[in-house]
Amino acid sequence: MKEIEMKYGRGNMKALIEEKNVMEVIRSNTVKQDKTEDEIISDALHNPIDSKRLKDIVNEGETVCVIISDVTRSWQKPYKFLYKIIEELNAGGVKDEDITFLSALGTHRKQTKEEHEKLLGGELSKRFKVYDHDCFDEKGMVHLGDTSHGTPIIVNKKAVECDHVVLTGAIIYHFLVGWSGGKKSILPGISSFKTISMNHSLSLNEGLGSGMRDNVRSGNVEGNIVHDDMMQAAAMVKPSFMFNVIMGPDGNIANAVAGNYITAHAAGRKLVDNIDGVNIKKKADIVIATAGGYPKDINLYQSIKTLMNAKEAMVDGGTMIILTQC
Repeated sequence: MKEIEMKYGRGNMKALIEEKNVMEVIRSNTVKQDKTEDEIISDALHNPIDSKRLKDIVNEGETVCVIISDVTRSWQKPYKFLYKIIEELNAGGVKDEDITFLSALGTHRKQTKEEHEKLLGGELSKRFKVYDHDCFDEKGMVHLGDTSHGTPIIVNKKAVECDHVVLTGAIIYHFLVGWSGGKKSILPGISSFKTISMNHSLSLNEGLGSGMRDNVRSGNVEGNIVHDDMMQAAAMVKPSFMFNVIMGPDGNIANAVAGNYITAHAAGRKLVDNIDGVNIKKKADIVIATAGGYPKDINLYQSIKTLMNAKEAMVDGGTMIILTQC
């Protein structure tokens, strides 16, 4: 009997399967890293891609909006890198009172003070307030224009009224936009419900029940209309800088990219492929998959990503068992 331990909520579950019935155990590729998380973060910030260092972009007297992910993505360890971003901004002459933290909730619920502290860490949470984006707050948003796909880009005023917008987060595979991170901080992150709904609806073929467009899938941006729509939205906001981490299979920061939000993100996608781009030999009759434990399995919506990935390893008409606490 083969025993396989899988993450579930804050703990684990064990799958016990006859050895002869186990076709393959799919895991991320091994990451060889001789740097600490702090060193990885600093290296990326000090060596940005197609960009000056953040401290050399900003000036004294300017205002900066730092967009951060919400608590459903606390696995990114934002408390590890946000204080280094603040150090860069302060080094460039930007005062604390001119820095705004805006949490890219998209359509997610508002967060608690404790959740804000979890994201920023003890020191920063004493110095800064976190504003939660509200996709239904029409008075707090501004219409920047429409994309070529007809999506009205209506985003949070706090971001666009600042002199600089800094995107933060992580790059992982995403079932709609290919890879998360980068532009997703803006759409869906700080966009209106109408904007998000219209963008996400682009993933579907025309005609009720006709399913998703072939190019809208995990690990693909070529011909991906959802990705292109988001990129057009980001271009309207004009981010000054981006910092995204790439997580290793152990849950630690394995890599990071910083700089231009387009080219740095493209470099980050390759790093994700090196870790999580795993080939399978054959599709299975039964696939058992874990969402990865808390907070990745905090709700069914987050867990849909697991379902979308697991189905790629399953034969048509097969059986899927998903471990997600929700």
